[in-house]
Amino acid sequence: MSDKKSKPASVPVMNRKTGAQEMLQPAKRQEAPAEGPVQVSVETVAESGDAVREQVPGATGKSKDQEQQKIESLGDFLAHFYAGRTKSLNDATLRKVMKNARIEEVRRYELLALAQEKDQTLEKSLNLMLLAADLNGYRGVEEQLRFFAAEVGRRVNGQGKYSLESWLPRTVDDGLSLEAMANEVREAMQTVAASEAPAADKKKAQKRLECGFYLACQWRLYQGAAPRELVGVLRRSLLAPSLLQRERSDGLVRLLATQPFADVPGLTWLLDDQARLVQQADARADQLEREMRQLAAAKGQAEERLKACEAELAGQAALLHELQAQLDAVQEQSRIQEVHSNDDLSRLRGQVLRVLTSELLILQDVLIALDRDPPKVAVAREYLGSVVEKLNKEISRIKDR
Repeated sequence: MSDKKSKPASVPVMNRKTGAQEMLQPAKRQEAPAEGPVQVSVETVAESGDAVREQVPGATGKSKDQEQQKIESLGDFLAHFYAGRTKSLNDATLRKVMKNARIEEVRRYELLALAQEKDQTLEKSLNLMLLAADLNGYRGVEEQLRFFAAEVGRRVNGQGKYSLESWLPRTVDDGLSLEAMANEVREAMQTVAASEAPAADKKKAQKRLECGFYLACQWRLYQGAAPRELVGVLRRSLLAPSLLQRERSDGLVRLLATQPFADVPGLTWLLDDQARLVQQADARADQLEREMRQLAAAKGQAEERLKACEAELAGQAALLHELQAQLDAVQEQSRIQEVHSNDDLSRLRGQVLRVLTSELLILQDVLIALDRDPPKVAVAREYLGSVVEKLNKEISRIKDR
């Protein structure tokens, strides 16, 4: 099945300016030997290259094998792929897909509609383009996957009515230059960030622009774009303070590294920069883990102090409650004593008033006796003696209380 020794087949393309049909050859790429089983997996743009052929053990692997067994043609694979039921092409499935690679026109439109519905962010189409890059030696399937992913990108709008068709031209004569495309996506990202749309819609639009940008870069590489120019655009995009997510470019950078022109100036810098970023991310993760442990220890100490403070507060509250009860009892006792004292004082005042009133009459009689001529001193002395005696008794009784 390998076309390693055969001349690459020409691809019919339509020039939109002249309307003429031309037969063009896609860009050269490194071929892979046909012997041995081929295991191709779709990798997300943030995973490592080794994860492309990693198989999941256990029940998950059995489920994927069952899904692979349902695939009988290339159309079935695309339907399963965009529906999210499979992400890989094993050797047996690839052989079936190669035998049934033709897709009827009606079926193709149905698949494009499905892809347009299921892949609003173009992330699946970006992964499909990466999958096609791994199919060296299976050009018929590879080219159809590339063309299908590009067509999905043309149909899905980037932001509102913003079309990505100029990023994914059907011929090399159409579309924007790589530099103009990079500038355009940067401006579009800034427009999305500055818009008043909901955060979820903004995030979705940004992801769609990012995936569309890297999908277009791979499509241009397939059309024969100069690798040096593409690497330059990537370097400027990575260095510029834009909103493009760096991990979105990982798949494209790895794709460039597998090409015969892997020694292009600047590509080594990109790969080293990625390794440096991974190292920095690991160091940052270690630092965050240490900080998390420190925060966990501080949290434990704070919780212990909080429990001690709560216990102390409970003790102080109990003591305060006890003192308040004692104060209330003393105040009640004082009130009762005050009532009794007032009663005693009132009773004593009444008694003194009665004594003084009665003795005052006797003193008046003494004055009358002394005013007589001659004064009756003996009578006055007798009355005064009884008054003094009675007053002394009353004073003694008051003192004894």
